[in-house]
Amino acid sequence: MAAAASAAPGEEVLVHGDFRLGNFIFDETGVRGILDWELAHWGDPMEDLGWLAVKSWRFGGKQPMAGVGTREAFIEAYEAAGGRPVNRQHFLWYEMFGNLKWGVITMTQAATYLTGRNRSVELAAIGRRTAETEIVLLELLEGRWD
Repeated sequence: MAAAASAAPGEEVLVHGDFRLGNFIFDETGVRGILDWELAHWGDPMEDLGWLAVKSWRFGGKQPMAGVGTREAFIEAYEAAGGRPVNRQHFLWYEMFGNLKWGVITMTQAATYLTGRNRSVELAAIGRRTAETEIVLLELLEGRWD
């Protein structure tokens, strides 16, 4: 997230595109690396922060940021580490966008399986998660940000 530290509002930075715990390498000193850069692109750094808050990446954890922390604690730590000031509404918009994006991905993967283009059981299983994203989006639209 070093690129985001110097970003002015509206300035594009290198966005990871799949910024979540499953793509981090940790050791006892903290984050040591970030994997899976195939979705990287120029964009708004809030896209990565909102993606980290997508409910599917909590894997049963109760906290909104990757299942392990609150939004406010994360934002405070992000800003203290040199990230640009976070507009909460802008951040929440990207969280909603991330949930919608994941929902579209789940539908696409289900269609890939159902049409026979790829009979991977993984695609079928991910496709079943579409209903979860629909529920989350309805909750977010109602202003329920858990």
